[in-house]
Amino acid sequence: MARGLTIIQEEFVKHLINGKTQRESYRLSHPKSKLSDKNVDSKASNLFADAKVRARYDELLERSTNKSIMSAIQRKEWLTKLIIDEVSNNNDRLKALDILNKMDGEYITKIDADVRLETIEVNITDDEQD
Repeated sequence: MARGLTIIQEEFVKHLINGKTQRESYRLSHPKSKLSDKNVDSKASNLFADAKVRARYDELLERSTNKSIMSAIQRKEWLTKLIIDEVSNNNDRLKALDILNKMDGEYITKIDADVRLETIEVNITDDEQD
């Protein structure tokens, strides 16, 4: 673990290096948190902006790029090139787009709800208006 980082900060960084989004990394490193996505996004952004956290991220990213295994960023770049490449067949391009969206956490759970509003009519007589 990097000097000066808490265990939670270290976990956050490791999840990022492994290709998770900031939101996913925050949730995985704070498993008991019940914050909304909006609050998690804000806290994750602030955490990533911390100088010590960012330095550790850069350090681990540099280490991962020295290996023969693709980093999360390299995988995203490769998928993006495949999507943009007009020579690729559409099925491959759509699959690459789907994978990239999953990596970036673009999919959300959609909940359909049937909400009905009722209006109440109130009749005020002249006597009650005074």
